[in-house]
Amino acid sequence: RDPQVWSALGRLRYDAGDLAAAEKAFARAAALGDDGKLWFNLGVVRLRLDDEQGARDAFERAARHPDVRAQAREQLEHLR
Repeated sequence: RDPQVWSALGRLRYDAGDLAAAEKAFARAAALGDDGKLWFNLGVVRLRLDDEQGARDAFERAARHPDVRAQAREQLEHLR
């Protein structure tokens, strides 16, 4: 129930190269806590999984947060 735990698990899975497990963990973290960095990380993982629409959705959510707004908008531009 703690988004930080799911985020940490997502990072561990990402670093281990298990992108599918990282995507699930980051998605769970973002569902539990609406945080720009979580949404941005989820977008990055989804891009690596060739899920462009899922990445776009995550970057759009990330762009709502000032701390990652510029990065998220940049990624959205690359997807257009």
